[in-house]
Amino acid sequence: MIPLISMLCSSSTWTRTALIFILASRRGQTSISISRTETARGVGGIFMDDHCTGDWDADFALTQDIGRAFLPAYQPLVDRRRTLAWTDADKDTQLIHRGLYAEYNLVYDRGTKFGLATGHDANAVLMSLPPLAKWV
Repeated sequence: MIPLISMLCSSSTWTRTALIFILASRRGQTSISISRTETARGVGGIFMDDHCTGDWDADFALTQDIGRAFLPAYQPLVDRRRTLAWTDADKDTQLIHRGLYAEYNLVYDRGTKFGLATGHDANAVLMSLPPLAKWV
């Protein structure tokens, strides 16, 4: 995560966004766990479900800043890692993490639960689930 934060903080424009990202991702990492395995789901995004400062313009500006910061921060990570070799053990680890993601979404995620409980199209609600996963 440090390269991403460094990239965001390299310009004063992104400093506020980087700080919000750190706080929001830490909140997600510490508050999102799977009780069956006593495992934290980990940082998987920016958790802004309850973010509301009362200043709509400032909150919208933050959302825009995050959007503008994404590609300049993410592209160098992809460029640096896309040619790295991976092993069967790496693939197994990836599938296990995908399984934990799917479990979290199906059991705990309030957006998924709301979508399914209110009769929305299940395919639309579940489209973020990974196509392959492994259960532990």
